[in-house]
Amino acid sequence: MAAAVIPVVAVIVPTIDGREAHYDRCARSYIGCSYGSYTLRWIAERNRPTCGWGWQHGADRLPDDAEFVHFTCDDIEALPGWAEAGIGALQRGVLPAPNIHNGHTGKPESFPYWGTEWPEGTFAGLCALPFLTRELWDKHVAPMMTAHYFCTAPETPVLTAAMDWVPAGKLTPGDELVSVDEFAPWAAGRRFRRATVMANGLQARECVTVMTEDGRQVTCSGDHPWLVRTQGRAAIGQGNTLNWVSAARLRPGDQIVAPFRPWQPETSFEMGWLAGMFDGEGSAGRYQSTTRPYASTSLTIAQNPGPTLERIRAALDSMGIRYSVQRNASASQVTKLQVRGVTAAMELVGRLHPTRLQPDGLWEGAAIRTKQPGQYATVAEIAPAGRREVATLGTSTGTFIAAGLVSHNTDNWCTYRAGMAGFPPLVTRGYAFRHWWATERRGAGMEYNARLRHDQALFTEAVGMAERGEWTVPWPPEEDSP
Repeated sequence: MAAAVIPVVAVIVPTIDGREAHYDRCARSYIGCSYGSYTLRWIAERNRPTCGWGWQHGADRLPDDAEFVHFTCDDIEALPGWAEAGIGALQRGVLPAPNIHNGHTGKPESFPYWGTEWPEGTFAGLCALPFLTRELWDKHVAPMMTAHYFCTAPETPVLTAAMDWVPAGKLTPGDELVSVDEFAPWAAGRRFRRATVMANGLQARECVTVMTEDGRQVTCSGDHPWLVRTQGRAAIGQGNTLNWVSAARLRPGDQIVAPFRPWQPETSFEMGWLAGMFDGEGSAGRYQSTTRPYASTSLTIAQNPGPTLERIRAALDSMGIRYSVQRNASASQVTKLQVRGVTAAMELVGRLHPTRLQPDGLWEGAAIRTKQPGQYATVAEIAPAGRREVATLGTSTGTFIAAGLVSHNTDNWCTYRAGMAGFPPLVTRGYAFRHWWATERRGAGMEYNARLRHDQALFTEAVGMAERGEWTVPWPPEEDSP
């Protein structure tokens, strides 16, 4: 009687110096789970600048006998049965989407929507901690970067760093956008960040149209996340009441963070005159202190009382721009009209486009006033929109502003490629892990945004390789630095 063939599973884990305790817990859990039902091949990648970079280097070192390949992180703890459940799913033609719980709180963190326990076989849309057959990896998924994007309809206006609203489908790699922090890194909350477009294209997806009570309509893929005040609802994210919620999971009454309403550049003679006045008599300022850097932004224009001042006020009133009036204490009686707040200042510059007063320096690093009234758009309805093209927009920060709403990229590269090969990502409950959320020093030698830009630049190259079928090209490049 022939002996049973024991499958060989290669596990790739990136780690860096300083995270030895996390790595040790991770390694012990995987080794402890291998009781003879499979043979473990452990591949550690040390001190790569990004997780995706470590995964890719590890995949280049896969042993010849590896039948399955699994990508993990050093803050993951494998639970017994994970490999057996994953192998069973792959043998059924399913990409196993993991059952993950937070190691600190015990709360579920599984897709398609964090905070909810999902039954076996639920379509996840996105598979964290991928587990693939060697054939699926070699022929269909490799090279695998950690970013792909199914986003909004191509006509959706996106705010650029030049304060213009450009259709999502017309953006190209290298364009600079206004974005926000993906997660709030401190108690003060998220801030505006400059982002670079790393990739864009068109892809057909099942879509929904999100309609808000203030009249906006945005069509996007159902898995596209928005930043939402969830008020106790489970969501994709951590901690506070602002969380990333996919469009298909939105409900009437949910409030999407909405710092802007899209505008058009002003073209009238009067607005040209006003732009000239701001260039000649205006100034821009940012207020700060040792505890609140860049707490406020303003544009100010000064003028003596008289017809010119009243003309400026009338022009601002006609634009709907809010401002305060301040008078000097000196005998000159110079009056200052001050456009207070970063979003109002950004709108004014975007509509007038004065030559001297440029938007650079006005908004980057400024706080988003999510605790103030008027900063949200309330969802009125979510309607199916059928299968249609969306812009596969990826940015260096993972976020952007779409139709005035705070939007996130949808990471989906591995599952998209696997799905095309007939392996849809479905929740596999036995494919289970704990996540200990070790967020410090995720990569070696790069700050956060640089790591994102790096992996997403590699993604752009990976898309081209996928389209050309160039899996035999050495990947990643020989050098280890971007």
